[in-house]
Amino acid sequence: GAINLIGHSMGGQIAATYAGARPSRVAKLVVLDALTLPDSPSEELPKRLESWLDDIQTPPANRDYLNFDELALRVAKHHQLDPETAPYVAQCWGQQQPNGRVTLLADPRHRARGPLLYRHTEAEVMWKRVTADTLFIDGASSPFTQLFPNEERAQRRALFASHKTELVPKGTHMLHFN
Repeated sequence: GAINLIGHSMGGQIAATYAGARPSRVAKLVVLDALTLPDSPSEELPKRLESWLDDIQTPPANRDYLNFDELALRVAKHHQLDPETAPYVAQCWGQQQPNGRVTLLADPRHRARGPLLYRHTEAEVMWKRVTADTLFIDGASSPFTQLFPNEERAQRRALFASHKTELVPKGTHMLHFN
């Protein structure tokens, strides 16, 4: 049967593309603060391929932190979190190593760039195929809401057959923290 699919940021881009590739498999689609990528200039291709080949050779590694307090400070600053929430997120995101330092519980390949350039016209073709009821949720304080004028955001979303948008007034890019 069809599934309900949720994606945030890059995951939202992937979820929307999957919903277009397999429309009958997705009943409902929720896209959190995503679909804001601009076209990549063709001139970036040589550098992109070089970076991708380098990353294959030497995959990126996660940074480590002295302790959970240091990670909490970084999380608070980077994600605009209050001092009460940041330690909780740090505990969820980190793992203490035998040497006492803390590493992220995340796949560092998430930061690696793929070999292909982003082409919005290709994304549009996929989004037009989405038949799922689609909900876009944006954070009012997210830097991604500023990337495009509201008209362009509306044009992109109009490609989805059935959609609505919700704005989280105090939401940041990391909507799940609000």
